[in-house]
Amino acid sequence: MKTKIKICFIGCGSISFKHLKAVKDNSQDIKLVAVCDLNKSRASKLIKNDKVNFYYDYHEMIITENPDIIAILTETGLHAKIFFEISKYKKKIIIEKPLALRANTALKILKDSKKNKNQIFVVKQNRFNAAVIFLKHLIKKKKLGKIFLSTIRLRWRRDLNYFKKALWRGTKKLDGGIICNQTSHHLDIMISIMGEVKELYANGIKALAKKIETEDTVIVNLKFKNGAVGLIEATTATSPVDIEGSISFLGSLGTVILGGYAMNKIDYCKLEKFNFKNKLIYSSKLNGHTQFYYFIIKAIINKKKTSFLEDIHLGKIFEAINESLLKNKVVKL
Repeated sequence: MKTKIKICFIGCGSISFKHLKAVKDNSQDIKLVAVCDLNKSRASKLIKNDKVNFYYDYHEMIITENPDIIAILTETGLHAKIFFEISKYKKKIIIEKPLALRANTALKILKDSKKNKNQIFVVKQNRFNAAVIFLKHLIKKKKLGKIFLSTIRLRWRRDLNYFKKALWRGTKKLDGGIICNQTSHHLDIMISIMGEVKELYANGIKALAKKIETEDTVIVNLKFKNGAVGLIEATTATSPVDIEGSISFLGSLGTVILGGYAMNKIDYCKLEKFNFKNKLIYSSKLNGHTQFYYFIIKAIINKKKTSFLEDIHLGKIFEAINESLLKNKVVKL
């Protein structure tokens, strides 16, 4: 019987349930052996009847369990702090999105990970959606021609009750705002296709959750280094329910719009030199987190190196957006 990869979770909040399911979906290769959280009852809801050990202290957990992988699933603003505390154990580390709220912090993570030989996996489950993979295939084959415009439209509802359920939400220090938190996956797909941002201008308001620190509605105009332009329209103030989380790419030879709740459907695809008939791609049932964990397992088994350089650029974008919101000016990256 082959030895399974051992993983521990730091943080047992809502996102941890998706990670647990992904581990169980890949149970032939990986096993959750322990979790750590300051709230034992919250952890108990996660692991229930599973034979998984619980710890209050993640240093004790790591030393006792000696896992192969540690997953940091805490509040956004604590990702970097916890990483710097556990990197000395020289483990492979999964970090929930985003890697860091500031580019300088992401650079320090890069430097520290090289020093301690940590392999970092930033959670980007939407990259494994069938619709996203299909889009990137079209772009690789130049079916869209030259892309000149990309647009994100995130229209969700998160009222004040949502933010009250976890007091870190909506804070500048631990949440970072709607772009860092709710829109980061869409922005990741945008820059993975469009390349780096050259400059941007942002505007925002508090439309629904007026008692939080950050804006719940933000518009960002982007100019990319390749000359293309982009737009982010992000709000958690829709009424009465969520509407969409879409991303569009307009090229000289065609247009593709990915929709669904997590860019998992193709809402629109019209291309001059490609006959699109495959309707199966419209509603993929593949689970992004499950595919992400499968990718990690294969990377470990095959000793494949991974990179998170795009996450450093994401940190620069987050900083630039917050600066633009604060100073009401165009910010160059």
